[in-house]
Amino acid sequence: MNKKSLSLVALAIFCLASLSLSAQDYAKPTPPANTSDGPHDYSKDPYNERPKVRIISFGFFSPLVNHLSFGYDQILGTDLILSTQIGIIGVGVGNQNTTYSSTSEAGAFVEAGVKLFFSPEFVTDSKYIRYNKMQGGYFKPLLVFSSFNEQQTSVTPPWNGGPQRVTNSATHTGSALLICFGKQWILANVLSLDMYAGMGYGLFSDQNSTGTYYSYLQSDTRVPLAFTAGLNIGVAF
Repeated sequence: MNKKSLSLVALAIFCLASLSLSAQDYAKPTPPANTSDGPHDYSKDPYNERPKVRIISFGFFSPLVNHLSFGYDQILGTDLILSTQIGIIGVGVGNQNTTYSSTSEAGAFVEAGVKLFFSPEFVTDSKYIRYNKMQGGYFKPLLVFSSFNEQQTSVTPPWNGGPQRVTNSATHTGSALLICFGKQWILANVLSLDMYAGMGYGLFSDQNSTGTYYSYLQSDTRVPLAFTAGLNIGVAF
């Protein structure tokens, strides 16, 4: 082989080596191998191993029943999540106002509980790779405190000697201990969807004729059963 041929071979080898190094520079890193024996959170970014452990949510149907509710969830440990919610009473629709009568409420409620996951979900055909630590069926003991002022105004119509305006005001306060069961999904690793329902006892309440404390409904105070249900939509981060 002459010198010219050797030069061409050397140049070809140099070009191939350069292309190979260039391809390695632009190649994506390989996710780390799963070497642990325990379940793994599928929501982790395989390149930085940063799981999403918090959720900020909104009560999807709350504006339809005269309040707004906002929630915050925080992972405490394996299958254990702190769940809280606050509500602003008197914002939204739901009051049945007419020409000669109106009702308005103003107040707030707070909730605090712990979600205990009993049915976590894993990737199909795998008992080790978990979709997300915040996805699955859960059991949640929940403590609620609610207080609001209710103002009722009535106007006597002209044919009954009016107009004459009468306003009555009352403050309603209640608390309850509830046992909830629900299911939470994390969609596209960003959107959370949480559906739940529960019942328990009204621990303390006044004589509220409508039975609603917005976070929950209560039956007759002689049998102080309390009920709740909801749908929360949020963002995981």
